[in-house]
Amino acid sequence: MSDFVKTIIIVVSIFLAATAFAIVLVICTGGFEAGGGLQSEYIQVVEYDNVRGRSIIYDKTTKVMYISRSSDSSFTPLYNADGTLRLWMGE
Repeated sequence: MSDFVKTIIIVVSIFLAATAFAIVLVICTGGFEAGGGLQSEYIQVVEYDNVRGRSIIYDKTTKVMYISRSSDSSFTPLYNADGTLRLWMGE
């Protein structure tokens, strides 16, 4: 085998191992709780609103609000116009 083919095999193997590790990490660090919130050891959130596959959620502890996409289970913090984190002001 040429050095190029060996390099490609190594790169693909590393990519597949990293992908498998990431999947296991995501599966093992969180899950859904009975009350409808997503929780992990770092954050416990409650869904506030859901429109077209996107949810507005907030952390029960810090009250920071996030937007979440159900298609890939990712969430991003929401910011105020001045750049500060948006906090839940509800009940």
